[in-house]
Amino acid sequence: MKTYKLIKTYPDSFPLGHLAILDESVKYYNLGTTTRSLDYIENHPENWQHVCYKCHENVNTCKTFGCKQAIFITEDGVDIFKDDFFFYINSLWLVCRYKATTLEPLKFTHPLFSTKKAAENYIKMNKPCLSLKEVFDTMGNLLETREEFKAKLTKIVKQKLK
Repeated sequence: MKTYKLIKTYPDSFPLGHLAILDESVKYYNLGTTTRSLDYIENHPENWQHVCYKCHENVNTCKTFGCKQAIFITEDGVDIFKDDFFFYINSLWLVCRYKATTLEPLKFTHPLFSTKKAAENYIKMNKPCLSLKEVFDTMGNLLETREEFKAKLTKIVKQKLK
């Protein structure tokens, strides 16, 4: 979640200093008792400042004692701080849990997630899989030898894994 503070008013805006919290998982800003679409702040970027969720100071200059800065934001829109746990997908398409132990952004080849469920949903939507049609097309006629069938099927699987 990201927090923004109104630093300059505009027609129909909230009062100066008002806070807006971006909930990227549902694509809206929570403005206290009301919500607005993403374009509410995006159409007036010069009027809003990205601030620390804890002390409400500019995120680039925040030096408040004990104030935590997010290391990165997960694919599902959650800020990850030092010592938080998150999930990633390894090269075998398995979900792995990891602890953010550094303040430096981490380098992973797959998207990062705040929950195991979100990572599993990503796998369901993105992992290469064989369709029944591809298997049946590979089988061709049933007169092929087992070795020929295995070789063709292996070739398709290897193409899917690239």
